[in-house]
Amino acid sequence: GSQHTHPLAAPPCLLQLPSPTPLSPSLLPPPDLLPVKAPPFDAQNDLAAFLHAPHP
Repeated sequence: GSQHTHPLAAPPCLLQLPSPTPLSPSLLPPPDLLPVKAPPFDAQNDLAAFLHAPHP
């Protein structure tokens, strides 16, 4: 036969598994529901100042 089993070939059970589907934007929660909002780009300086500010 022309079908040779390769030592590194994945078993058929792994080949039959469904491929992981990427999350569609519709499944993601709206930005308002996210626990932490990313700071706007114009707040980068404020964020840096906050990180470098002395903490109590």
